[in-house]
Amino acid sequence: MKNKSSEGLSISTIVIAALALTVLIVLMIIFTKNISTTNENLGGCTAKGGQCAKSFKDGCSEPYPIPLIISGSECKSANNLCCLKVK
Repeated sequence: MKNKSSEGLSISTIVIAALALTVLIVLMIIFTKNISTTNENLGGCTAKGGQCAKSFKDGCSEPYPIPLIISGSECKSANNLCCLKVK
């Protein structure tokens, strides 16, 4: 007769695999949220020391003459145009 406990995966192996998968999913969710927040902060106009342009067609002027298109939602009214200072 075959020993039934040696056939297939044991219950404890399945439980450990399910717990490991749950932990991985939770970690992915946490890091994804943190990365998107960090990206917004690093990519923001004010984080770069600039200010949003009044409008895209008017462009940038002194004391913020350098135009830069940024990602994110900070300068939506000017089509993501950020004006940076010359250092």
